[in-house]
Amino acid sequence: MEKLFLQMYSFGDHTPENTLKHLEEAAAMGYAGVELYAANFETPVDELKACLEKNNLQVISYHAPEDKIVEMIPYAKSLGQKFVGIAWHEFPDMDEVRAFCKKLDDIGRQCREAGLTLTYHNHTQEFASFENMTVMEHIIDKTSPENVSIELDAGWCAAAGFSPVEFVKKHSGRVKLIHIKGGRYKGDQLPCRSGTCRLESPERCG
Repeated sequence: MEKLFLQMYSFGDHTPENTLKHLEEAAAMGYAGVELYAANFETPVDELKACLEKNNLQVISYHAPEDKIVEMIPYAKSLGQKFVGIAWHEFPDMDEVRAFCKKLDDIGRQCREAGLTLTYHNHTQEFASFENMTVMEHIIDKTSPENVSIELDAGWCAAAGFSPVEFVKKHSGRVKLIHIKGGRYKGDQLPCRSGTCRLESPERCG
């Protein structure tokens, strides 16, 4: 295993004022870095960078709304990120799947041109089927590998009744980051809250 990163959402405390405190706690727990989310964006970037450097932490990625990803490219670049991520979308029908894949591919192209890799992070709804394929399969099939990669949430994948191991084996070229949660998952069971999130480079997934 190459490096472990903590998804800041895992603290369960969504108070923006605690961002710097949580960074220090992540470092004390031995993580190589973090993945940011909405509550962290309210901290001035200079303060964030100073705390990261002080604690020898790397920002591997962040989760942001799809309509904010492109405008936040300078933010990601300033923090030295390699990845940016979209963490949620709803898919009521196949028309929405097609429209989202087209939008995702365009956002990913703009990220790639800026030197970043766009990832899409799943929950359970991406394992619903339309036209004999899951939404995850449609995303992989209908977007360019150059523009869109996958951040597989193994817990939600298992909760949907699918094997994360088999998914990674089948789509290893597209899976760049992985979320790992503690707990046992079956069928509609929801992943338990976990204090850690593991993100690995693709060659270290296993």
